[in-house]
Amino acid sequence: MSQLSYVDYHLLTVPVQDQGDQGACYSFAISSAYNEVRKMAHLPMLDFSEQGYYYDARNTSGTYYTTFDAGTNPDDGLKTAMTNGIGLESTWAYNPDNVAVKPPTEYYDSATHNKITSVDKLNIDPDNWYANVGTIKAALAHHQVVSVTIKAPEWLFYLRGPLSEQTVNLMSDGKGSSTAIAGYHQLNIVGYDDSFANGGGFVLQNSWGDTWGDHGLGEVSYTFAMNITTATAITGVTGLDVQHTVAKTALIDNYILAFGRTVEHTGGEFWLGQNLNVTQLAQALTSFTQGTDTEFVNSLYANGL
Repeated sequence: MSQLSYVDYHLLTVPVQDQGDQGACYSFAISSAYNEVRKMAHLPMLDFSEQGYYYDARNTSGTYYTTFDAGTNPDDGLKTAMTNGIGLESTWAYNPDNVAVKPPTEYYDSATHNKITSVDKLNIDPDNWYANVGTIKAALAHHQVVSVTIKAPEWLFYLRGPLSEQTVNLMSDGKGSSTAIAGYHQLNIVGYDDSFANGGGFVLQNSWGDTWGDHGLGEVSYTFAMNITTATAITGVTGLDVQHTVAKTALIDNYILAFGRTVEHTGGEFWLGQNLNVTQLAQALTSFTQGTDTEFVNSLYANGL
């Protein structure tokens, strides 16, 4: 398959949220990624309780960690979502004042209906950031939002403006040299673009409100992969399984090759491919009989609604 130069999930991403001063970034990122899976399967998004999930994940690490704003261990956070599930906001609203308060029974009851059932843990090599870029790009090209744990550099706080201008703004603001690590953070990679400044970069979805970046989306150079310590793509959730089989992956690859793009479920394009010669196009088109209508596009996905 030819390498796509542009993959942008921002038309599918859930509304930007704001974790405020609470260290609940992991619960926001995973809850958002969970909803991406539902949205790509034509299912309505759920209003998750990040407050409840944050408490439950810390409890998985040990009761001691529930007594203060300790952040989330990624392995324990994922284990919690797969074992206990994630409850709904209606049962336990987001309130940093309740950081040490156990959610009510209703939260845990609702969580049992919303579990992550399968994930793809990407191989992140701490000694080969360039290979990690390829690994993450490949996951994105196969319809997976990638949630990453990062060592957050100080300059990340200062991203502003349209995606294509953020790197330039950093340098002009004199913030681009703020490379000191502020701490660990969880956010989602929702796309990439090889045409960004300095050789291309990733599109990030953060939980720092809509005043950060471009209404909550950020653009960073591919060298940002040096800051990534873990990367996970959710491939299945309660009620559906969006794990691509070999056959489905091949079908999606052929579609991209044939039409130079993929489409989101309403039919609107959100990434562009590249030119094909007549032979390539003819070979790819032999796989299809229904063209590019909505019914055919839906058939490319595991749930094909």
